[in-house]
Amino acid sequence: MEQADFLRDAIGRLESISLPYCITGSVAGNFYGIPRLTHDMDVVVILKKGDVKPLIAAFEKDSYIDESSIIKAIRDKRMFNVIHHKTGLKVDFWILKDDEFNRNCFNRRKQEEIISGVSAWLATPEDVILSKLLWHKMTPSEKQLNDVKGILEVQAGRLDLTYLQQWAEKIKVSGILEDVKNAPLPNQY
Repeated sequence: MEQADFLRDAIGRLESISLPYCITGSVAGNFYGIPRLTHDMDVVVILKKGDVKPLIAAFEKDSYIDESSIIKAIRDKRMFNVIHHKTGLKVDFWILKDDEFNRNCFNRRKQEEIISGVSAWLATPEDVILSKLLWHKMTPSEKQLNDVKGILEVQAGRLDLTYLQQWAEKIKVSGILEDVKNAPLPNQY
């Protein structure tokens, strides 16, 4: 199973159980920016205890999925993962946090054709940028900054810069955003 097949399959399983989701992270960054290799898929979900059994049923046939981890993730508003047995590819499921920024990002998600014939709910490019800047702020990573730079380059002229700047100030990443805007595109791209 290739990454594209894994992505197609995971989206199909989420759609089959009508679980509200939003793809973020590297998959969304690859869609909006300059692609890079990734071995996981980050998905924000609205997940309640009643959704646990259907989610497990959707993945357990060929993937590692642990019910107690899911229950703890719901309780603590944190992450759990599902790992495909044969490939080792994984989905990191992030429980939607109950704060203004995360609710706003989820509400702004939009459906995009991310693979030929496959539509999925994706975070907007502005929200992917902001999320990656937040991750960099918590755990400094050139990879996150390179992703942001790639999205800024590819989406130039299509981004809502007012929205981006307002939220960057609110979540205290405007300085990092300005640094990335002014930096040259990395050689690895």
